[in-house]
Amino acid sequence: MSDAEMHDSLLMLKKELLSLNYEIDVPFNVVSEGDELIASWKIADAKAIEIFGMEGLKKQFELRLIFDVDNKTVRYTEKSTGINWDAQLKRFIKKKEVCLGSRKEFCQGASWGIKEDGSFGQQYAYKFRTRDIKNPIFKIVQNSGWHLKLSATDKVGYHIFTILIAVMVICGLVVYLF
Repeated sequence: MSDAEMHDSLLMLKKELLSLNYEIDVPFNVVSEGDELIASWKIADAKAIEIFGMEGLKKQFELRLIFDVDNKTVRYTEKSTGINWDAQLKRFIKKKEVCLGSRKEFCQGASWGIKEDGSFGQQYAYKFRTRDIKNPIFKIVQNSGWHLKLSATDKVGYHIFTILIAVMVICGLVVYLF
């Protein structure tokens, strides 16, 4: 394939991925950031009023697509973030978590109580499955004749995590046995 054909193939792929923004049944959006595309799903962004305070929840999932034109490959990374906060009369608690690396994830949640307008009812609800964002994107990439690969940084992170678990198990055994 010539350089011009590879460039055209990349432009067509990006155009098709960006067209997902116009699909009604897709709960995420795809944006261009430099040479990369980012598929982002704002899973939950809610506030809830409690009797003596307020609480909030924000969850987001990101799938970053990195294009290697020479090898006709799309590398991807996954990132999931969550922020929970709870403000009461005597305390304020904030918890943030960031998860990197490839995984299958499913989460669902809802909260009922006093809404911001003072009425009682469902304050928020969400449902998330990684396959709902990955499958449409991966299908477009593969149908375009491109290859998918988990980014080396995600692979390295996974291997480091596995090694750390193995080291902790071995250290625990050594301490237990001696």
